[in-house]
Amino acid sequence: MEDLWCEFSARYHLPIEALVRDGILNEEIYRKVRLKILFVLKEANSDTGYDLCEFLKDRPHFQTWFAVARWAAGLTNGFPDFDVVNEKELWRKAFKGVAAINLKKTPGGRVAVQSEIERNADLTKDILRRQIKEI
Repeated sequence: MEDLWCEFSARYHLPIEALVRDGILNEEIYRKVRLKILFVLKEANSDTGYDLCEFLKDRPHFQTWFAVARWAAGLTNGFPDFDVVNEKELWRKAFKGVAAINLKKTPGGRVAVQSEIERNADLTKDILRRQIKEI
């Protein structure tokens, strides 16, 4: 994946460290799970670039990621009732076995600007397709 990040960096004209680096949250667990789940999101709510996978390695943070964890639990466990999906152990386990990418690799705000998401996705669509294929 490092070569993809070099390409994203070149396309954005920014150092890799300025990007929000995403992908498989826990490589070891992801390779073992039967159902491969990739969440495609718009952008990260952040002021700076960072490694999203490292940030989320141990557990979800913030409202968006708790929702993603519950979605993962529902998808991997046959869509049980919410009270089952809401069990901490179930969603934490499911969350560790997913991948998540943002269409826009630069930091964004609390509310995504759709035209920026579209412009960024169009700018890097060939690299995004390869990233998805590698996942």
